[in-house]
Amino acid sequence: MKKLTINKITQWSSFLLLAAILILAACADTSQDFEIREIQYKIFADRTNITIGESVEYIDSSKNVANREWTFEGGDVFSSEQATVEVNYNEAGQFPAELVVDFQDGTNEERTLLINVAPLVESAFAANKTTIIVGSSITFENLSSEFADSLAWEFPGASNITESDESNPTVRYDNVGTYSVTLNASRTFPLNTNTVTKTDFITVVDVAVISPVSSNMSQFGSLLAVTYDEELQPLTDEERAKYSVIVDGAPADIADISLSDDNLSILLTLATPATEGQTVQVEYAGDGFAATGSLLAGLVEFNITNTVVNLFTGNVDFENGGAGEFPPDWGTWNPDKMVNNNGFYEVIDTDAMSGSKSLKFSYDGSGDRWILDNKSPATIIPNGNYRITFWAKSTKDGFAWDVRTIESGWAANDDPADFVLTTDWVQYSFDIVATDGGNLNRKLWWQTVDGSGEAFDVFVDGFKLYSLD
Repeated sequence: MKKLTINKITQWSSFLLLAAILILAACADTSQDFEIREIQYKIFADRTNITIGESVEYIDSSKNVANREWTFEGGDVFSSEQATVEVNYNEAGQFPAELVVDFQDGTNEERTLLINVAPLVESAFAANKTTIIVGSSITFENLSSEFADSLAWEFPGASNITESDESNPTVRYDNVGTYSVTLNASRTFPLNTNTVTKTDFITVVDVAVISPVSSNMSQFGSLLAVTYDEELQPLTDEERAKYSVIVDGAPADIADISLSDDNLSILLTLATPATEGQTVQVEYAGDGFAATGSLLAGLVEFNITNTVVNLFTGNVDFENGGAGEFPPDWGTWNPDKMVNNNGFYEVIDTDAMSGSKSLKFSYDGSGDRWILDNKSPATIIPNGNYRITFWAKSTKDGFAWDVRTIESGWAANDDPADFVLTTDWVQYSFDIVATDGGNLNRKLWWQTVDGSGEAFDVFVDGFKLYSLD
């Protein structure tokens, strides 16, 4: 019985040993394959969301590398073969970073990482006024970039609040003095912050403070008048230095600053007149005095209405109507033949000085008077001063052309001398004074008279009417 038990134990031991050997052999093959494929290729970036001006560190920790090639878009490094590369980004957007790795066993791998670069946060603000009487309030306006998601205002010296996270807080000042204001604008992700401080931005006084009651532009964009309801003290050189004019966001040269004859207006004469469509602002640092002792409020981005505006309505630029057609809103007449001669006029889109189209009329050399007049008048002010400008040229050099305006029926007002055209586009102008009665709606009118017997073409474009007052 004892001998039989020993034999069975020996058999079971041999079987278990064989099974263990087979299991270990199988495990050895599997682990060898896993080790080659799993840890051979490994890359990463230390961050994928940054702000303009920041860097990303790229790291390739792959094993058994024969060659590597990084390529980057949007950064200050275009390509690299290094295992670790730092790339700086100076513009916003989403940019790919690609790595191709060739391994020693002849295989390769490639992968692309996407980097998001956010714009910089910019802090900016304005106030509805910068000079106030003790106990008054000022409303501040947040003008920071849209990327900011949190605000932190600081109002040292204010009475009701000294800090705020509101967009447009209202702040009261109960003590005389000058005060600075700080705004910090931040973005949470990716983190970016910007702070702006305006030193001595707020002035608090214990006397009356006055602001302009009106402002206007005259002399065809050359003269700006800022008017108060109290007489002003004579301007010193120090006071003149506190004024500036901004045209389309850029400082404009001021030729002269003076008081009006009634001492109610500050007159600023521009070295270069403002033109149609430009944005004009006056800035004044403040603390000048009126004759009564009232303090002039500071002006920040004080808008002046740009009166250099074309007052003509209708198709005076010939943009309406198709090429080859007679221009809408206009009419013709040949008083010698007593007929309309529309067929000699056409809108063209091949040669223009204002917009994409102009008017061409082809004179036939007959010597007849040809008349063209506009049917869409513009309303003007009695006794007002105005200027009309237009572009013209002719294929006949030296052609004399009679252009006027019409009011009070068929009476031409301020008939200028005939315009002598050249073969090049030239801008012409003439000034008129409105009458004080009758039909004050003006129309354009011109007459063609040429006795040379020659046929020629005339091109016209961009009629405009401006107020000079």
